[in-house]
Amino acid sequence: MVPTTLAPTTLVPTTRAPTTAVQTTPIPTNFTPSEWAMWPALTGVYNNTASESSRFSTVAGVVTDSYTGLRWQAAGSSQMYPWNATAAPGSAQAYCASQSTGDFNDWRLPTVVELQTLVDYLVSSSPTIDVSVFPGTQVDYYWSSTVYPQGSGSAWPVNFEFGVVYYVDIGTAGYCRCVR
Repeated sequence: MVPTTLAPTTLVPTTRAPTTAVQTTPIPTNFTPSEWAMWPALTGVYNNTASESSRFSTVAGVVTDSYTGLRWQAAGSSQMYPWNATAAPGSAQAYCASQSTGDFNDWRLPTVVELQTLVDYLVSSSPTIDVSVFPGTQVDYYWSSTVYPQGSGSAWPVNFEFGVVYYVDIGTAGYCRCVR
């Protein structure tokens, strides 16, 4: 069964005190167990202080994550976009669909689980991501493709100021970091 709240003991290392937002932020219940299984809590940055220097490799603006197998754009969007399920022009989804970084044309918004795998809970300052791999990451939230299950008016972004997941009204503008 997928947990309904973020548990600090599984998502935040014991070396850093969890914030209230991390402890109480509900997470989507529409994730499949296999999606969570792709990122077990005992690997990567969650409860693991091992060096991650070999986790990422970058070629032509495309970052390959050896932990998840995902490929990310090294640079996120420079402006903010609203969320739109139909990928209407000017939306976060349309932004990703229009990208051709590394000569790939299949970029998309990540799920909230995929996006949260980039959060580094071991850094002591913002943004909570490896800035040597993802330079220029804004201290703000980045859209995921995951809809808030209590209604179609909200979706789940990840805030890289504190490394938290929460839901936001889809009309609000947010940054994009596309994945393939």
